[in-house]
Amino acid sequence: MKLIYIEWEDAVTNAGWFSEEEIGEWRKDAHSWVIHETGFLIEENKRFILLAGGFKPADDWVDIKYVNLHKIPKTWIRKRIDLTSKIKDSK
Repeated sequence: MKLIYIEWEDAVTNAGWFSEEEIGEWRKDAHSWVIHETGFLIEENKRFILLAGGFKPADDWVDIKYVNLHKIPKTWIRKRIDLTSKIKDSK
């Protein structure tokens, strides 16, 4: 299974009522919400990638199981590194 590292910019929400001045300050906020994540690539298509934080291989007792699924739009991804080849190269 392919292991990847990505950096992606998340959406930000600020609930509540705001004056135009407060909106202006919030809009100017230079903080970005770039998330750094590593996961196992479950699916990839033109629109998104689907990562799992972990998985349990199938055995005599259960089918393969995945945990911590994360579906990320591809347009949000800023950086991507295939760690699978780096792990193989270090052996």
